[in-house]
Amino acid sequence: MIFVAVAAVAAAVSTAPDPRSGWSISDPPWPPGGGGGVPPNGTTNNTTGPPPANFFNITFAATDGQEVQTLLTNVSPYILPGDSFDVLAGNDGNITSSVRNVDRGSSDLHAAFPDAKIFVHTSGILSYSELAPHMDANITGMSYDYEPGYEPEFTFNFSKTVDNFANVSRIAHEYGLESVGYPTGIPLLSAYLDTYDWDYGKLGRTVDQLFIQTQLFCQLSPTDYARVVSVVLDQYAAAGVFARPYFQISIGNATTDLPHGVTAPTAYACAQQLESLGVHTLYLWWDEGGLPDLLQFLSDIGRD
Repeated sequence: MIFVAVAAVAAAVSTAPDPRSGWSISDPPWPPGGGGGVPPNGTTNNTTGPPPANFFNITFAATDGQEVQTLLTNVSPYILPGDSFDVLAGNDGNITSSVRNVDRGSSDLHAAFPDAKIFVHTSGILSYSELAPHMDANITGMSYDYEPGYEPEFTFNFSKTVDNFANVSRIAHEYGLESVGYPTGIPLLSAYLDTYDWDYGKLGRTVDQLFIQTQLFCQLSPTDYARVVSVVLDQYAAAGVFARPYFQISIGNATTDLPHGVTAPTAYACAQQLESLGVHTLYLWWDEGGLPDLLQFLSDIGRD
């Protein structure tokens, strides 16, 4: 059965500072094209204001057909070269209908953004292995949701987790797909899990890319968000992994039930933290109720 979800309910969001104050722009984004990393000389400018429009490479999640259509309409003017999409396969346990939904959504996105990478998002190795043979030519790769309560094989045991990610990577490559992991961020700053010695750098070596669920920490505070991103970057450096992972921000509003969703000002403040750390890779989860905040955030980061 295919399960799709994000992490569970969050605490209230603390008030964010003025989101438009003190943006320090790294000039230029490095590597060329807006990928992860820092300028080769390690320097930054102290220019204030929004970042260059193409500063971030953004992966936009789409949980259903309605969100795909919203990306094609309301959000389309804000989507730039280098962005990508992560389309959820569905959660009805029916492979046929899931493939049909993915084909429809990926075809529409590919027609509008022919150069964008499109990933299919699912949970569980069984579902991953069942879907992989049915991906059409529009699909670049598959992302593997990995968090407590959604995969039968989930465990905090890190060596077993590495084995699970290596397994899905093997499956993806067998069918000519890129392998993407979408791991929980709970082990970051969770002292009770320190005994498991999670290392996102080592995990990143098992797949082609990681989308890391850091949305909880953005909700807690931009400072907490920066702290966990720094931990991951240190682990990547120690593991010798050059490619930057994508760090998640979830955008909702006070009237939605989106787990760990934040409004545009808080999202902007967290994005400032990514920029200050030389990170250009951002994963956005959102919902229809938070669309005004999503559009405001994209405008705030210079995409209007």
